[in-house]
Amino acid sequence: IYVNVENSVYRSEGNALIKNAGNVLVTGSNNAEIADSVEEIGAYAFYALSGLKNAIIPDSVTSIGAYAFANCKGLQLVSVPKNAAVKDSAFKDCKALIVLLIAPENASKIASSAFSNGSAARFCAYGSDPSVYKIPKNANGGYHYFEIVKDGVSGDSVFYILYKTVGKTNATYADGTLFVYGNGAMKDYAENALLVDEIRPAELGVCVSQIVVGDGVTAIGENAFYNFNDAQTVQVGKSVRLVKRRAFYSSNVGENKLSRVYFTGDCPQFDAYAFENILNKAAISYESSAHGWSYGGKPYASFVVGEGLSTAESAEKTYYRVGAFVDLHSLDTSGADAYGVVYELTANGARAVGYTPNANSPTDIIIPEKVLIGGVEYPVTEIAANTFLAALQIETVTLGTGVKKIGANAFGGCKNLAYVYARGDLPQVDGNIVDSGSKTYIVCAAADEAGGMLGGATVYKAEILTGNSDENGVYYTVDFDNRVAIVGKLSTTQENAVNTSRVTAKIFKAPAFVVCKDKPYPVVGFDRYAFFNNKTVESVEFGPFIGVGQTEEKPAVWDCTFRGTEALKQFIVKDNAYYSSKVGAVSGVLYGNPLNAQGATSFTRLIKYPEGLTETSFVVPNSVTVLENYAFAGNGRLQTVSLNKVNVIGSHAFFNVTELATVKDWENVYAIGDSAFENTRLTTFLATEALARIGERAFYGSALSGTVEINYNVVEIGELAFGRCVGISAFS
Repeated sequence: IYVNVENSVYRSEGNALIKNAGNVLVTGSNNAEIADSVEEIGAYAFYALSGLKNAIIPDSVTSIGAYAFANCKGLQLVSVPKNAAVKDSAFKDCKALIVLLIAPENASKIASSAFSNGSAARFCAYGSDPSVYKIPKNANGGYHYFEIVKDGVSGDSVFYILYKTVGKTNATYADGTLFVYGNGAMKDYAENALLVDEIRPAELGVCVSQIVVGDGVTAIGENAFYNFNDAQTVQVGKSVRLVKRRAFYSSNVGENKLSRVYFTGDCPQFDAYAFENILNKAAISYESSAHGWSYGGKPYASFVVGEGLSTAESAEKTYYRVGAFVDLHSLDTSGADAYGVVYELTANGARAVGYTPNANSPTDIIIPEKVLIGGVEYPVTEIAANTFLAALQIETVTLGTGVKKIGANAFGGCKNLAYVYARGDLPQVDGNIVDSGSKTYIVCAAADEAGGMLGGATVYKAEILTGNSDENGVYYTVDFDNRVAIVGKLSTTQENAVNTSRVTAKIFKAPAFVVCKDKPYPVVGFDRYAFFNNKTVESVEFGPFIGVGQTEEKPAVWDCTFRGTEALKQFIVKDNAYYSSKVGAVSGVLYGNPLNAQGATSFTRLIKYPEGLTETSFVVPNSVTVLENYAFAGNGRLQTVSLNKVNVIGSHAFFNVTELATVKDWENVYAIGDSAFENTRLTTFLATEALARIGERAFYGSALSGTVEINYNVVEIGELAFGRCVGISAFS
């Protein structure tokens, strides 16, 4: 609704027509937002607007006129502010009304016919004592009393309210309903930041036995209702077209109570694992305007999660299959699914041919196993040339196992596309499928170890995780929020943190990607104690993304990651911008860039000299200025080290290097860390003019002898720096 700026009688605000005199909202619209400046909602202002889903009325409003919202067939949620009078028939015939928020101050200001002929709306009160609400009865026999216990945000324009029945309890907890409302898609939730953990129903004394997703919501996000195990029924509005991965997942199949999910509109599309681990084989019902109850074009009351499977199929498939299909995307009349991908029929099934996104389209695209066209399921086998040309909003694409071919330039101009994940075999391609020089990767568990190129994109083999481990039992931690993974079980203290990667083989090769719950994650680092005290590993190879996103507070390799690896003989680093194993004459030593210089080519840090390396002498390369903490610790064969250009020797750098007797080239050293040479056979030490600090226990128990000279520039000598150096006769 627009009003010319020269009009002095009316104005438009929040997509509504407002009369300046008295700030009266005269006429609203389906997508109006009632402004804080409005003081009165006039009679018939929103009458019969069937597209209006929610009416959040600000506290500035003192009067809601007769028939103001009458006959709004889709209206689900109304918030009536305190001190607002509600006139006759204001909400008459609002049969879809689910939640009505009423403040106690409204008790005597609601006309007896305000909600006549409506549904049995659930009234959510702003208090715990229902006796204060003298809400008048209507022809339907009265109202239910509820209390809001939690509210929050679940998307850009999607919100939730948790309310409980007043006076009705189930054992320790009151029966509760989670109502999700608004416009657009729910956000995706990570396993370490779930909605159920945000709400914490048990702490609120509520048992969430019902979930209602209102009209206006277009998609149920990943992990949205993960572990809402007490929910027995779910009602989903007509506007929902997409149910994403693990939306109704239960991590404990024995606790889940879900028995029915009712879609009030046509059947939406389901991504794989949408109903994983649902013990009761929940009945999935949906209503078709064309056929009444239907499935596959036939009259059908409901279908059941897990049915339609042969006994030979695994229990894992039973849990993630919805009815008789996996990843079935239903199409609208234009041939598009909820992601905006357009399909057409071919002789062998269907193929993707175009992309028509909208404001609510996800950035992570899924090409499903099948599409539903005219009530018939067709396998998706191909992505045509130019399908996603210049689609700047997409970030990832996952291909169903049936996709065997990708046409030329299918992802050309997709500058923000990080990867294409092939869940099956690598598809055939017609020429380049991405731009020349593109940083888009192709990820596939079935790819060769060597990877290579396909259609102009680099191919990386991925390791499939079962739970948190690969097929060899190696443990990974996935950071779902940041979409990355590290090697090892996340730990913060040394206690019981031995070899958290659980690597038992002699050779370990860190993969470029791991696939967890059907999504790939680049492996960017190691847990603090990933290989701590691992006595078997002899060779560790870094993947190409180790180091991506690292900081000084959170490095990819910690000083204790490879401590105690007495059998380790070499590091292998290839095609990695952050680490190297080929800097000096001796290969197999681990070097790194400065942590604040992402992608630099000068490797200035020596991170780890393998404890099992048998060389007796070592010259630090010219580029290295820092020996990191524990850099040489534990090596039992090294006898002589030339420091070269080293400025800083980290704490414990040569700790327990029991054969070390000679260290040369002290000229550039200005800091020696705590316990740097503790328990070595070092016989001489030269404190040059550059040296400023000697840490605690720096030479404790070493073989220093005679007179030790300390230069006048040294400003700090730590406690016991020369403790138990029984050969020292004097200091100068």
